[in-house]
Amino acid sequence: AKYNKVAAQDRQIRVCDFVTEVNGVSGDAKAMVGKFVQETILSLWVVPAVDFVVKLSNQGSLGVTLFHDTESISMLVTEVAADGPVAAHNRGARAEEQIRGLD
Repeated sequence: AKYNKVAAQDRQIRVCDFVTEVNGVSGDAKAMVGKFVQETILSLWVVPAVDFVVKLSNQGSLGVTLFHDTESISMLVTEVAADGPVAAHNRGARAEEQIRGLD
């Protein structure tokens, strides 16, 4: 709350933003949470959420692997297959509207 009060509006941390690195640690959520608990000064890499709508035809498989934590409000795409509706979408979509693994 203190950070957002003094940060420029385009640098504020918002609900649904992604923290992808904490004090040099990335790729390991447990280790990143550990940094929050152990360290008093934090350097965060925050990636803002980007909203866009994708309409797909479900043909039995979307060609993605999803992870969902029961405590979470969303699902994480962990892998996109080379074929399937998601891959077809990606071939025609702008880079910022493609669905990639770990998005």
